[in-house]
Amino acid sequence: MHATRLDVLLLSESPLYHRDGLLALRRRGLRVRVARGKHQALRRLLQSPAMVLVDLASSTPLDGEVVARLNRMRGPTMVLALHEGRLGDGLGEMANLNVDGFCRAHDWHPLERIAPAPGYAHAGLPN
Repeated sequence: MHATRLDVLLLSESPLYHRDGLLALRRRGLRVRVARGKHQALRRLLQSPAMVLVDLASSTPLDGEVVARLNRMRGPTMVLALHEGRLGDGLGEMANLNVDGFCRAHDWHPLERIAPAPGYAHAGLPN
């Protein structure tokens, strides 16, 4: 298989809040995408990103279909939840989301260290 650069996908209703973190990942050479709603999320998830960031702080609405797709993708895809210090009630379907870890929404420094390297090879995706 050819090496291919995979995306980091941010699921957020407020992507501007994460502008600095997104720019830092892009400066590393990563192609970062944002999905604001269910249909855009499902379409972007077809690209099999290496990392998906779920913004719990902006109350990103994830329905059962998106949550189920994310849960099936775990393994080759790292799923991280961005939060503001507490998860609170009212997560709805997101309460069923399985994640690999949590990160504070305003502190992306840990994400920069664990994000996939540009040119990350993924066995399931051709160039």
